[in-house]
Amino acid sequence: MRPAKGFSLIELMIATTLLSLIMFAGYYSYSLYSSSWNKRVNHFWQLTKWDVMQAKLTEVFQGMVPYIINQKDKTGLPHIAFSGNQERVILITEGALFSSGLVFVKLEFKRQSNGTNKLVYSEYPANSNPVLVWQPERINWQHEVVIKENLRAAKFSYYGWNDLQASLAVKEFDLLISDEPEEKSWHDTYDARKNRLSPLKVRISYTDRESDFLSDQVFPLYASPELLITRDISY
Repeated sequence: MRPAKGFSLIELMIATTLLSLIMFAGYYSYSLYSSSWNKRVNHFWQLTKWDVMQAKLTEVFQGMVPYIINQKDKTGLPHIAFSGNQERVILITEGALFSSGLVFVKLEFKRQSNGTNKLVYSEYPANSNPVLVWQPERINWQHEVVIKENLRAAKFSYYGWNDLQASLAVKEFDLLISDEPEEKSWHDTYDARKNRLSPLKVRISYTDRESDFLSDQVFPLYASPELLITRDISY
């Protein structure tokens, strides 16, 4: 009877090495798949969140109130409560995210540590404090929420009348013919203390860090913005 012959040490080492390589290849493949899947899921939820926030922002802008500051400030004239530049926009709306009634709302691009920008939403209820002087820099903002992150080349711009007299000079029939008269244009800043009117549209332009595609989101103000033109704001 021949004695049983086992594996040699070298054969066991070779087999163990091959098994380790197979297990490592499987684990590495799973890690790549899992990482790719997580990125896709995260991208999907980011897009879904942004779609929801766009609907909310539409309510904010269309709920804007043509709140007139009656007390004369350094300009010497009453004006609509609105101010905006490329970094931020401040207005009064009845369509805020958290509070009801008249609410101050600020949308602002803030710099992040990685060099990109984030779009931040803040609000402050204005019901208990009548607004006599437009001083948004003194507002104690509440409910700060990050709407979108990792943005490059982010800015606001504003479409509206170049001045009050231009808006009053345009007849209603002209408005029915065209929404792009010469008296309207896009602005990088829009100070209602100077124009006395709010803009008609606000545009948010940005580029995601992951891509070079430039996105433009245009939000009209008011449900019927042209109605503001016929308001009697001459004092």
